[in-house]
Amino acid sequence: MNEPYLPVQYRVEFHEDSFANTPVFSLNCMMAPFSFSVGQFVDPSQWPNAPSDVHYEIISVEHLITNIVETHVSHLLSVCVKQIPRPS
Repeated sequence: MNEPYLPVQYRVEFHEDSFANTPVFSLNCMMAPFSFSVGQFVDPSQWPNAPSDVHYEIISVEHLITNIVETHVSHLLSVCVKQIPRPS
């Protein structure tokens, strides 16, 4: 059986300290988001509406792929970060 390919809607969310916390920043993407790895550093100072006085280290990454509606697939990339001292 050939099922039609559905468009994918991407969303990236950054959660501080726990995925249970409300995201500190999120964005919707038309294309697949760039990759994130545990141990990478994130400087959100140039992102729109993001905190500019913090620096983060990635502590965990989760992907949730669902087909909630029949018109598209949703790919949620959740990135859990911890605040670290800003490098000099």
